[in-house]
Amino acid sequence: MAIYITGDIHGNPERLSNKKLKPFGIELGADDIVIICGDFGMPWHDEDEYWFKWLSKKPFTTLFVDGNHENYDLLYNYPVENLYGGKVHRLKDNIFHLMRGEVFNIDGFTFFAFGGATSTDKVGRIEHISWWAKENFSLAEFDNAIENLEKVNFTVDYVITHTAPKRFLESSQTAVDRVMECKTSIMLSELEPLINYKRWFFGHFHTDYHRKESVCSWMYKELLPLSERTVYWNIDPSSYGETINFYKPFEECTTKKYFYGQGEKSNLWYRICCKENAAINEAETMQHYSNFIIRPMNRQSEEILGE
Repeated sequence: MAIYITGDIHGNPERLSNKKLKPFGIELGADDIVIICGDFGMPWHDEDEYWFKWLSKKPFTTLFVDGNHENYDLLYNYPVENLYGGKVHRLKDNIFHLMRGEVFNIDGFTFFAFGGATSTDKVGRIEHISWWAKENFSLAEFDNAIENLEKVNFTVDYVITHTAPKRFLESSQTAVDRVMECKTSIMLSELEPLINYKRWFFGHFHTDYHRKESVCSWMYKELLPLSERTVYWNIDPSSYGETINFYKPFEECTTKKYFYGQGEKSNLWYRICCKENAAINEAETMQHYSNFIIRPMNRQSEEILGE
């Protein structure tokens, strides 16, 4: 069983297909779980939508917190059930909405979930057609969060939200500006110091960004294994410029080589997976590497692997 985290899909989960994931060595099976950090976006009009039916036929389980681009009239009409110790909306047998303020125990890990965000593009949208006031939390949902967090002494392994506490966004003034009037972000900013957690995952900002020293991950297109840390190593023979991408904890050590381009300009892409300590030691010994950076992988790897 593996748990993966990803960001907004906006009604199109095609990147979760095994064809798209094969270059990354991922094949989602019946025991796997994908958690989406909001803006799931399905169903938007009705259950006959192609991608909604496509996802419902996949063997893996999809869990998601809501974002600010959901049809809440449809979403809140689904039956409420208990799953993994918390309340969910059951959309399909393998698709579940993690309701706001709930704490879940999934494969031995505890997750606090709280969706929602304020839309900055609601001007021009029409209520109950393309915008819903339920994108912002209610006092009842906040009270529910406090009640459930008190039960676990405000201690969980991971937090899954759509928007984020303001302090996580301070490296991007654009992101800060987006949440200045966001009720949910303001609330999460006040709640975050009270929670003991290992890592906080959020979507909303359409960016994949991870820093080893940070407690948060910005999620968008990347499918991030919760139980692995992966070192990505890109060697460009044409410029001899090397970079290392380094995030995710490790179970095993494997190496894969990919080539793209032709002749002298061909590039060699190493994907190295190993235990976390081994990865750290490996990185520290690479004194000849000019850049040691944390940066998103998805778009670049798609280009490199020709996807």
